[in-house]
Amino acid sequence: MLKDLYTKGFVKLSEPEALDLIRIGDFRLPNTEERLRDNGKLDVSPELASRLDTFGYYLKTKYIDPEWPNNTYNKFITWDGVDKDNQGWHTDMVEDYDVFFLYYFDDTAEQTGGSINFKWKENGIETSAHFQPQAGDLFLVYNKKGNDMPRAKVYGYIACLFSIAAGILFLYYAFPGSCVPQAGDTGSISAYPYYAVSIPIGLVTLGILGAGLWIGWTILTIKVVPPMPEIAEGKDYSKLKAVVLCLAALGLALFFLYGVYVRSYWALAIPAAAIAFVILGMIFWVGVAIVTTRKTLPEKIENK
Repeated sequence: MLKDLYTKGFVKLSEPEALDLIRIGDFRLPNTEERLRDNGKLDVSPELASRLDTFGYYLKTKYIDPEWPNNTYNKFITWDGVDKDNQGWHTDMVEDYDVFFLYYFDDTAEQTGGSINFKWKENGIETSAHFQPQAGDLFLVYNKKGNDMPRAKVYGYIACLFSIAAGILFLYYAFPGSCVPQAGDTGSISAYPYYAVSIPIGLVTLGILGAGLWIGWTILTIKVVPPMPEIAEGKDYSKLKAVVLCLAALGLALFFLYGVYVRSYWALAIPAAAIAFVILGMIFWVGVAIVTTRKTLPEKIENK
């Protein structure tokens, strides 16, 4: 009965008797779609929560336990209507469950919406199915059989692969063995090792200079209420300082890019030294903080 679950990702079932068991029309759902949130156990009355849990464990016993004996019942949620976020193709993997049921308490119609569509690949061809569910219809959906991987996992895999590839390329080009030059001499170094080192240093350097430029530009363009003359103390030089900061950041960025273009040793040495001293300064500050921290408890506690 569940064979389609592994190929199509869903199975259409029917449990009309549950309508009389739950009688959801006798209860009020405080949260509606468009777009508040779904109704969980804490949102509905204890009586409705008990009925929904009973139905959930019934479905678990009938459909889930025979196929996955070591399963765990998760939760139920109910909703009224369809929010805009769920009107396109999507998966429910963000909800952190592998298998779930969709049960309909009301009839849906083409005029008012509420249809549901599934798509899957069959023999390499994308196939879809369209349903206009009626009260008592039940769908069992298998999250692990879908044509979309969760977006967060996709980004995670991309980040892992990119970092590994970038690290391998850096080691391959930055340390070519016989091509490593003497200190201060970049004339004998080929382009690949030089740019392998300059790219990570350049990203950090330009990122810091870009932040400085952004701060200066924000100070220049932000609109503030001028202070009252009687409480203003002296002249305000913030705009002038912002101009100097912008010009300095832009000038240093241009000098750095020119130095990298001509493959200057100092174009890499100076930013690398600045970054190294900042990191070493942070380590030194942590060490001083550890050394000078006072103990809050005495070394020996006298028993009385």
